[in-house]
Amino acid sequence: MLTIRNEQLDELEGIYSEIRNQKIWEEVKSIFPDLCSQDSDIKGLKVTSEAVDDAKDINITKFEDLVKFVGMAFLPKEILGDPWISSILIRILNKVEKSASERLEFLYKHVLPQNISGTTV
Repeated sequence: MLTIRNEQLDELEGIYSEIRNQKIWEEVKSIFPDLCSQDSDIKGLKVTSEAVDDAKDINITKFEDLVKFVGMAFLPKEILGDPWISSILIRILNKVEKSASERLEFLYKHVLPQNISGTTV
């Protein structure tokens, strides 16, 4: 009988997270080239990892939804720091009674399109 120790399981989870975050980062670079073209892979993976961790708190877990959520982390500081935009982002993202896809679709359709040039998500 095969037994997996907790340490082995933790290591497997870590490896899975790294691979998933790498794939998310690659997809974000592909979909949002204007937003993250100035970022190195090291910085991009760091931001991706932090955003994926944050996404768990608001029930965003599907790959496609994570890509959209992580993409928002690369918005310019003047957009994320805008009180009106940040207020809307926070309120919509915290409406966990709606699915993650619904929340993100609303944001990309009604709040962010003018802030993300050349991107259709």
